[in-house]
Amino acid sequence: MANESGAGDIKSKPLGREMLDIQDARFEDVAVPQWGQNGTAPMVRIRTLTAEERDRYELDSYDAREKGSDVHLRARLLALAIVDESGNRVFTDRDVPALARKSAGAVEPIVKAIRRLNCLDVEQVEAAAKN
Repeated sequence: MANESGAGDIKSKPLGREMLDIQDARFEDVAVPQWGQNGTAPMVRIRTLTAEERDRYELDSYDAREKGSDVHLRARLLALAIVDESGNRVFTDRDVPALARKSAGAVEPIVKAIRRLNCLDVEQVEAAAKN
């Protein structure tokens, strides 16, 4: 028999404020063969976005399209999600134009991994930018 949350037979206490203390960031290493030499594939570490970062990303995408300015969707995702070994962002918002000039073939696997890790599909992001 399913409980109210639809979780099947698992019985657990609903979370309250303690959810604020749960560390829920996830990380993943992504190989980028295009940036390697002699058959090596350097790795880039990515992380999940916070809800605040995702909201800002979607809102900024909408605002940029409304103003007709460069959106740099992929570069903005790279800047938000690429982190060092400690989980700190490697790039700032000022790095977005430089990231936008990187090879599309090299950054696409990273962007796909970021979208997958963050449950962001292209249609969701583009729909948010249009609305």
